[in-house]
Amino acid sequence: MIKMTSDIFEQLHSSNYRIHYAPEEGIRNQRVRINVKKDFLNFAESQEVNHEIYESQLKKLVDLFWGNNKSTEHRNMSSDNLRSECGWRGGLLWKVEVPGHCSGIALEEGINGWTYNGHNMDSSAQALTIISLMTSYLGDIDDLILMEERFKSMR
Repeated sequence: MIKMTSDIFEQLHSSNYRIHYAPEEGIRNQRVRINVKKDFLNFAESQEVNHEIYESQLKKLVDLFWGNNKSTEHRNMSSDNLRSECGWRGGLLWKVEVPGHCSGIALEEGINGWTYNGHNMDSSAQALTIISLMTSYLGDIDDLILMEERFKSMR
């Protein structure tokens, strides 16, 4: 079994976002936070993003971790607690809910700018589902920004 540490995720960032994962032992201690730049969020919101791609990816991740109640941490969950969904504002993925008791991540404005903050994550399955989906989404938006910058420089 791999012991998850924040060192594993040290390189999951770009100049537009930084993913922080600090797991600790105990309930509700799978800390996930993603700092993002306001310009990045504005760009994402203005994009035409195929939501189904990310919703399908979320469903596959949920099936992987919770299909047939595979996760020992969530074996006794009711079907109400096994739901998952993405929240969208244009092309901006502003929240992700994963199986659990109001578990997920949501975009919030704070003193230090904009951050996706994890809520009620008490298992590595929840944290890894969020990290996998958000890494894919943020990386795709980052690639769109890079493509737009290259296109502008070619004019």
